[in-house]
Amino acid sequence: QKVDPRTLPPHLPKMCGTMDSKAPPSTTRVLVLGSSVSTGCGADNPEQDGWFALMRDAVHPLGFKVECRGLGGTNVVYWGQEPLPDDLDSFGVVMMCLSLGNEGLVGAHKPAHLSEVEQHYLDGLHYIAKRLRQKMSPNARLVLGGPYPNNDYKEAHLEVLLRVHNSMCGWDEVDHVIDFLQPCLNGGKGNWHAGASTDPGHPNNTGHQQMFECLSLEDVLGQSIGSDN
Repeated sequence: QKVDPRTLPPHLPKMCGTMDSKAPPSTTRVLVLGSSVSTGCGADNPEQDGWFALMRDAVHPLGFKVECRGLGGTNVVYWGQEPLPDDLDSFGVVMMCLSLGNEGLVGAHKPAHLSEVEQHYLDGLHYIAKRLRQKMSPNARLVLGGPYPNNDYKEAHLEVLLRVHNSMCGWDEVDHVIDFLQPCLNGGKGNWHAGASTDPGHPNNTGHQQMFECLSLEDVLGQSIGSDN
C-alpha cells in the first residue's frame, strides 16, 4: 500500500523489504523492542489495545508468539548502549520501533537543527540494526518500524520523516521497514488523524488500530499468510 501522493510532498516513502527478501524464519517467536508506542502507550489497555497486542492476537492462530520488551522514553542512545537480550538468537523475528520525537525533532525548526536530529537518529538506529543483526539467528528477520506521526510536527518535520524512512529502506541488515506514514495513520502532515491520539506523541485505541493496519503481516513474518509453507 503506497502513501497517497495527494497528502504528502512529492518525495514519497519507498516501498521496501518485502517478504521475498529472506527465507521464512526458523522459529515462531517474535520480539518487539522500542520506545513507549511499541508497548501500547496511549491505549486504554496497552496489553490489549496497543498495536503490538493487535499484531500478537492476529498472528497467534498462525502459531507465532509475540513478546514485547519495549521501554517508554528510550531513544537511539539508550538502545545503542543497552546490553541486548541474551536470548535474542531464539527469536525468528526481531522488531525495533523508536520515535523521532524522543530525539528532539519537535523542537527543531531551522534546517541545520532538523538535519542534525535526522542524522543523529539515522546513525544511531543503523548502529542498533547492526548490533541486533550480529546477535540474531542467521535466518531471523529484522523489522524496523518507520517514523510515525506526532501532532506537534509541521511540514518540515514531515519531510524529515520521509527522508528517514527512505534511508532505512536502504540498509542491508534490515528485512522490512513498516510504513507508518500511510494515509490510514498519517493525517497528511505527519500528524495523527483527528480523534486518534491521547496526546501529541501517543496514539489512543483508534490510533493503535491504525498503526496495526499499516502492518503487512506477510512482510513482517516473511511468509505467506495462510500458506502451508
